[in-house]
Amino acid sequence: MRRLSISEARARLPELARHVVARPGTAVVIENQRMDEAVVLTSERHLRFLEAQAMELRKHAPAAFTLLGSAETDLGADELATALERLRSEQSAAELGRLAEFAEG
Repeated sequence: MRRLSISEARARLPELARHVVARPGTAVVIENQRMDEAVVLTSERHLRFLEAQAMELRKHAPAAFTLLGSAETDLGADELATALERLRSEQSAAELGRLAEFAEG
């Protein structure tokens, strides 16, 4: 990934635009000292691809939950992570079972 100052990018904008369009997935990072964050120049096709990928990931992401109150456990960090993963697996299996029942019914 190429990194340029904003003044260099401004001077080379037509060349940079041709570069990102000709090479799918290419991006150019443009930095400006007056901004907290850099910006990225890429093709519209690549942007749409990234947006579609992000949307697909959101579809498959587990739903977040909020824990109300306090919880105490004697489990260590690794044991707790294992227990939570087991609960998630059991929940997924139960959801698949309900879906199968719905499809049959």
